[in-house]
Amino acid sequence: MAGFSTEIRWVRIYSGPLGVVEVLVWCVILAWKVRLVEVPETVTVFTIYRDLDQNATQLVHRWQYVAPNCDEDLFLGVVSRRNISGDGRMTIRAEFNSVFLGGIDRLLAVMEETFPELGLDTKGKSDYVQKPIPICGFEGVWKFLYEPEGSEAEFIMTPYGGRMAEIPDNATPFPHRAGYLYKLQYMVFWEAKDAHNAQKYISWIRRLYNYVTPYASKSPRGAYFNYRDLDIGVNNDEGPISIATSKVWGVKYFNKNFNRLVQVKTRVDPENFFRDEQSIPHANCG
Repeated sequence: MAGFSTEIRWVRIYSGPLGVVEVLVWCVILAWKVRLVEVPETVTVFTIYRDLDQNATQLVHRWQYVAPNCDEDLFLGVVSRRNISGDGRMTIRAEFNSVFLGGIDRLLAVMEETFPELGLDTKGKSDYVQKPIPICGFEGVWKFLYEPEGSEAEFIMTPYGGRMAEIPDNATPFPHRAGYLYKLQYMVFWEAKDAHNAQKYISWIRRLYNYVTPYASKSPRGAYFNYRDLDIGVNNDEGPISIATSKVWGVKYFNKNFNRLVQVKTRVDPENFFRDEQSIPHANCG
């Protein structure tokens, strides 16, 4: 009978679908022990999209050879679906999803070795504007867009005001309310085949960001959290997270609400389990 119970447990627990065990016998599980696996302190995730005109077919074909044989710390899946391109054409989009048990530095090295065709192909930054930018300011931006690296870049202006300005700046962690005219988003793109020149494009967008400094919000210079930008500051790579270090980037995203977020973080995540390069620190981090 003991052997029979072992077989039933094997069918139910390890095979997955409930229907398999229902065919054999109904059973009640009285105890369940889960064996956890070790997970490093840093886990990196990313998603990359490629359409047909971005070599999606070739990348999916290449994926077959890469994914089953890549670094044991890297999971790389792909989902393909029908999609509408930016210019309204029907296309196929391949979505590459990855979870890597380690930091970004080692991940980039692994990807460069095993799947360089996928490549990093975009960099974004953000700003907020509280006073209108003069004509000469825009003329300077246009000069950047005329540079070779700006051929596929975007300078996006999203208006605020209206209902946004009526909500108190401490009603939610998002502080950019009354007094902010609009949000700026800078985007630069390059093709996967030009991945070896990625640093050239990243340097270009950083120069554009520096150029806009006189026209951007001040004390602090604001940024939009959902456009995560590690250039504006990151937590300590090793050891305990410092509040002083985190505040460098934290006030740009959350202004005075950063301090309240620290208190909330301390209460709801006392072990600081959820953390990354720009995660809110504990109040006792110093």
